[in-house]
Amino acid sequence: MKQKKIRFNFKPLQASTSIVPVGSVANRQTYSFDSGEYAPDYELTPLVLQPQCVIFDRDSTISSGTVNSSLTNMKWMAGEEGAAERYR
Repeated sequence: MKQKKIRFNFKPLQASTSIVPVGSVANRQTYSFDSGEYAPDYELTPLVLQPQCVIFDRDSTISSGTVNSSLTNMKWMAGEEGAAERYR
């Protein structure tokens, strides 16, 4: 019986995540000791942050780019000590 071997040369996806501001509100806030005010005032116009997930496929099997619309069950976690370990 003659046999053939199939070899795969598969390179895994590279993933990158970040949190980006959405909209025209500045993502850096300053405080004035003289007036006691913050600029910009996030109470008037809140800063909106969105997670951004990007993949890069070196094999070009699937399109590279932002994949947020393809993800399901995304969750925000509080940035407290040990929070990430509890949700793994």
